[in-house]
Amino acid sequence: MNPLRQLLKSAGSQAPLGTWLMAASPLVTEAMGHAGFQWGVIDMEHTPLDMMEVIHLLQAAGNTKMVPVVRVPWNDAVTVKRVLDAGAQTLLFPSYDGNGMYLSTGNTLENPAVGLLFIDFENRKRFRLNGTASIVPAGSIEPAYLEAQFVVKVHVTQVFPNCPRYIHKMQMVERSSFAPRAGVATPVPAWKRMEWSCDVLPEGDPARLPDDPGGRAGA
Repeated sequence: MNPLRQLLKSAGSQAPLGTWLMAASPLVTEAMGHAGFQWGVIDMEHTPLDMMEVIHLLQAAGNTKMVPVVRVPWNDAVTVKRVLDAGAQTLLFPSYDGNGMYLSTGNTLENPAVGLLFIDFENRKRFRLNGTASIVPAGSIEPAYLEAQFVVKVHVTQVFPNCPRYIHKMQMVERSSFAPRAGVATPVPAWKRMEWSCDVLPEGDPARLPDDPGGRAGA
C-alpha cells in the first residue's frame, strides 16, 4: 500500500504532521524525519534543487519514518521519470478551476485506480503510469499551489514507456494567461459570463458578483 495513503488512513481525525523540504541538505531532511515529521514534500518547483540533490534527500528520508513526496517543477515527462527512477513513489498535482463537473475526481473517489499519460511534445517523448489516487482536502497542502482547489496524490505502481513515433514536435510559445501566477490576477473565462452558466457556478467562484447571490455575473 502507498505509505502516504496508509499514513493518512491510520491517522484518523488527527492529521499527520508534515513539512516542506526545500533545503539541499540531506542532514536537514534526516533531522526533520527524526524530529517527528511524518511526511515531507521535496519541492522542486520553487527551489533550485536538481535531480542529484533530490536523490540525496530521498536517501536521507529513507533513514527515517518520514514519508517523502516529490513536487516536480513542471508537467515534464522526463523529470517525472527521473524522480520515479530515483525512488519517489508518490506524485502530487493540483486541480484548478475549470474542472467544474469534477468527473475525474468523482471517479477517483469511487475507484482510486488511475492511469496517467505524460507527453513531452518539445522532446517527442511520452510514458504512462498506473497507480492509486487520493484527494487531499482543503487546508493541508494545496495553499502552496496558487489558486488550486485541492491536490490529487498518486502512488505509482507501474511505469511503461510509450512509443513516441507519432508525436508531432511542438514548442510552447507562451504561457496561458489563465495559468495562476503570483502577483498577477487570473482573468475570468468568458464562458462564465454567459447567461447559461451563471446559475450553476459554485459559491465562491470569482465570476459570481458579491452583490448578486444568484450568480448573475455582469458583462
